[in-house]
Amino acid sequence: MDMPQAFIPELAWFKVMLYVATQSSEDLFRMASVCPLFHTLANTPQVWNTISMAKYPDHPSWYHANPAVQHFLQQCRACDNPESIFREAFEVFFMQGNVEALYGMRIAATAGHMEAAYVVGLLGMSGIGQSKEDA
Repeated sequence: MDMPQAFIPELAWFKVMLYVATQSSEDLFRMASVCPLFHTLANTPQVWNTISMAKYPDHPSWYHANPAVQHFLQQCRACDNPESIFREAFEVFFMQGNVEALYGMRIAATAGHMEAAYVVGLLGMSGIGQSKEDA
């Protein structure tokens, strides 16, 4: 009876977990260590899709010496986290000059990523990456 889910339905805990994921990855991991249910919920693709990557604002290669951080970043990407998609597309577009990366930025923007929407809008206004159908 001392388990958190004794009085609150699992779906409610899941919604709390999603909210915590958007605010702080550290808080999410602390919460996941509380009980087996929280650990299970914290490792769902939906949570990884919404988890905040704010603690790791720099380029992923800067963390190559830290396997835990690398795993975190890879898991975010594997679960189509919009921030992860945007970061990858941003690098490919601006560092490598690959216009195809705009597709990733559009995916992130469609998922609600504000910076991606801003960049896609600016590039669209300048005519960069627009197909003839978009014009």
